[in-house]
Amino acid sequence: IASSAEKFTVDAGAGGIAFYGAGGNDTVGTVYIKNSSTTADTWQTYMIFTDGGNRGQFGIKTTTAQLAMSGSGGIELKTGATDLASSTTALTLDTSQNATFAGSITATNANFNSKFIISNDGTMTWGGAADYGNLTWDTGYAIIAGQSGKGIEFKTNGSTTALTITSGQ
Repeated sequence: IASSAEKFTVDAGAGGIAFYGAGGNDTVGTVYIKNSSTTADTWQTYMIFTDGGNRGQFGIKTTTAQLAMSGSGGIELKTGATDLASSTTALTLDTSQNATFAGSITATNANFNSKFIISNDGTMTWGGAADYGNLTWDTGYAIIAGQSGKGIEFKTNGSTTALTITSGQ
């Protein structure tokens, strides 16, 4: 199917079905899928992927507009290539709700002035630029360390200093 002005084209070539929208637009998608159900507080499925037994799907919750993605065997988020077979798995969510990250996990606030990083080598750093504390390990030891020029302070009751170790000790 193709319009004379090429505003919409569907190509069912050997590689599958491709949709092409003419003109380019930053606010309108090339493919728009609508599910007209208005049943409150339910998950509405918009796309189902199946090979006859295994299933994956995308949907939206009508009341909250939350996007969901589901896979009968779990979900993998992949990066680094244009095809799934060659790409690298960055995150795996298994059917027991376990998340496995291939790289480090970095949490930061909107101003990027506070970081908490869990690295894939089993260490954790935190602080303004992830430069204050370090939780690490070595054979037979769990190590809590203040980073270069930083001390360690232990507190009780949320604010009472119980022990201070300065960076010079």
